[in-house]
Amino acid sequence: MADAGVSESVIGKVLNHSERSVTRRHYNRHAYRDEKRKALESWALYLEVLLANQSPETSRVVAFRR
Repeated sequence: MADAGVSESVIGKVLNHSERSVTRRHYNRHAYRDEKRKALESWALYLEVLLANQSPETSRVVAFRR
């Protein structure tokens, strides 16, 4: 996600890492929903571009039927 431009603090929130500082752990109750949504959207776009630039012969991504 960092390659997609997502900040390290938001990456930690997306991965549900625990907070170490007392202020963040006990007083900062912001859920970061918008930030996490934007981070995951950026990451999805990054992966789509990355995968689109691969040839079918070298790609190991299996397409799922919808």
